[in-house]
Amino acid sequence: MTDVDRFEIVQSGGSRARVAELAIAGEVDLATSPELKRALFNALDAGSRQLIVDMGAVGLIDATGIGVLVSAANRAQRVGGHVTVRQPSAAVQRVLAAVDLDEVIRIEL
Repeated sequence: MTDVDRFEIVQSGGSRARVAELAIAGEVDLATSPELKRALFNALDAGSRQLIVDMGAVGLIDATGIGVLVSAANRAQRVGGHVTVRQPSAAVQRVLAAVDLDEVIRIEL
């Protein structure tokens, strides 16, 4: 289960270059993806254009979790922003590599 209580959102920068950083832990799956989507979309609605999602402590991500990341990336792109997955765990790296989303989501190892 994703530890939503430990979602940490930090926003900085001016109105056009606002950055929101989210650190998440646990599993991102059918049960927990709505919480991640809510956090990402809330950051975008608050004016962030760059979303940085630290996934170093995520042990599992399924197709619904990937769908949330893609959905957030598409929404961010519509306002000139992007989504970056920072330091994904080995499990997350395997899934991201399998779905080949380099053009949609930035990945920082």
